[in-house]
Amino acid sequence: MRLRSQDSSWTERLAISGLALLSLALVPLTLWKESETFWLSAGGYPAWLRDCVRLIYYPYFFFVFGSMLMLSWSAGVRFAKEMRYCRMWSILLFAWMILVACFSLLITNNMVNLIHNRSIHHHDWEAFKEKCEAGRVP
Repeated sequence: MRLRSQDSSWTERLAISGLALLSLALVPLTLWKESETFWLSAGGYPAWLRDCVRLIYYPYFFFVFGSMLMLSWSAGVRFAKEMRYCRMWSILLFAWMILVACFSLLITNNMVNLIHNRSIHHHDWEAFKEKCEAGRVP
């Protein structure tokens, strides 16, 4: 059986493109969430931004994750029924790669803290002060 390409509908294009943009917006949130300079007031970030990241990160992450699961399930069911694929699905794959990269960064930073017997979202103030005094932090 040979696979054939088919054009996607405008709603599918809109959903996949929107989801890709939502996953791209997750990248700076993840980088801020796992950055010491962000949480320790050394990067010049405003307090309201830290509060926003603290409040919205996990609900936003799980919203993007759930949306990707639903859209991927829909694409998989359609592929199984029709044995056809859409080129737009490559953008969905790109969005999954971004989500997995953000999740990997989140997990690895927290695993390092657990291995060193620290709390999950730990930032060492003393070590950070030493870095600042040595001029290794902007």
